[in-house]
Amino acid sequence: MIRRTAVALFCAGALLSGCATSLPLGERYPELLGEYRGHISTGQETYPVTTILKLNARGVLQGTYSLEDATNKVSGILHDFRNSRDRSVDCTWNDEYGVGILKLTFSDDLLQFTGRWGDNGTVARKCRWDGVRVPTSPR
Repeated sequence: MIRRTAVALFCAGALLSGCATSLPLGERYPELLGEYRGHISTGQETYPVTTILKLNARGVLQGTYSLEDATNKVSGILHDFRNSRDRSVDCTWNDEYGVGILKLTFSDDLLQFTGRWGDNGTVARKCRWDGVRVPTSPR
């Protein structure tokens, strides 16, 4: 009885102090890590994009992306991931064109995402970003 009470108090304290939600997103959703192939749309043009999500040395989720638009190859980084809702994250994108917000919502099985992106602190309805995880081969 005393042991169950101590465990219950520990768990309640962890929940109230925010410990349950303070884990880096990559630790809470390890299934998100990997390479995704999809498309990015500016609202006028659509291009293939490869998005890679991984953990940095501190165990925090980060990402990279690459695409080839009408004029050149573009590479960028994704950082400052934040949980926004169940299966949804917000992050910041950064490349040669600027900096902006990316909002991703993952499927129930976490194998694909749909999203919207924009700059100047807002997302544009027409600017889409999607991806399907590339299966990894067993080692």
